[in-house]
Amino acid sequence: MTRDVTYTVTVTAAVLPEGVADGQALLMQIQDTSTPPNVIATATVPSPTLTNTFTGIENGSYVAYVTALDSTGNPLGIPVTQAFTVADLLFNQPVGPLSITVT
Repeated sequence: MTRDVTYTVTVTAAVLPEGVADGQALLMQIQDTSTPPNVIATATVPSPTLTNTFTGIENGSYVAYVTALDSTGNPLGIPVTQAFTVADLLFNQPVGPLSITVT
């Protein structure tokens, strides 16, 4: 079963490098854990949007990747990453045979 994965990013003010006009967007990706990582899903969200939902993500281990982009689409600063897992929800399904003790 696939799941929705929502990123909510916290940001802080940083000085733009010389020659950069503006920080325009955030690049948000879901990457797998291979080396080098494969991008499973990606979204570019305009500033000041800090949340994005990815739909249809399969079970597995992933890395959330977010970096700021300048007005020409180049990365700004240092990306932030966080490992996470998508898994089916579980419940306690009874199975037989039952263990019965009579005292």
